[in-house]
Amino acid sequence: MSKFALFIKSSILLFVVPVVFTACSFLPEYDIWDVYPHSFEQDWVCGQVPVMSSTRGDTMELYVHGRSIPLERVQSASGSKYQSSTEPHTTFWVKADEALFVLDGEDMPLCVAGGAQPSLENVKWMVTELNGQDVSGENLHFTFHEDGKVTGYAGCNNFFGQYSATAGGIHFEQFGATKMACAESAMDLELELFEVFNTTDFVTMDNTGALVIVAGDKRLRAVAR
Repeated sequence: MSKFALFIKSSILLFVVPVVFTACSFLPEYDIWDVYPHSFEQDWVCGQVPVMSSTRGDTMELYVHGRSIPLERVQSASGSKYQSSTEPHTTFWVKADEALFVLDGEDMPLCVAGGAQPSLENVKWMVTELNGQDVSGENLHFTFHEDGKVTGYAGCNNFFGQYSATAGGIHFEQFGATKMACAESAMDLELELFEVFNTTDFVTMDNTGALVIVAGDKRLRAVAR
């Protein structure tokens, strides 16, 4: 049981005692949860960042980076949106098992509820951005397979290899590709893509659900199709 849950349990026990002793004073009957509403705790993963929320009525306590941030529910067009009155520009907008998180004015990667993390496997990932360049029209794509293989198209050649996934990272090895000759621009694009795969530092998801692979100062962004 978490410390937070123990605190709630202790608080409830302390609160019930005076009710028992004053039962003869004809106080109006009420449900204990009307006074101390039940809290709901949820673990989230925002890219590589673990987050825990504790919701009670129209308030939420958010635990991230060793901080505890109180939030209050505000009006929203959909879902449940919470905003901090003490931390500037901090919001947590829950929509089903996902949440949009802005921390101190910075958009965090898309948050997914524990156990609901989207799978990377058996999804065709279309590369839309490579090292800051829009490549959405180049048909670059790759797929992670359940057997540890990765296959794709790099703009000129088809490629294949092995991958292993760890918390927040992917390691690629045994890469190979067909040997077609293409225009210089296509070959340069292909080389950039392979450099990202060969030197990957970490993998995350942005606040739109797109996959982002970072390798030093190089990066690619891909969306599921």
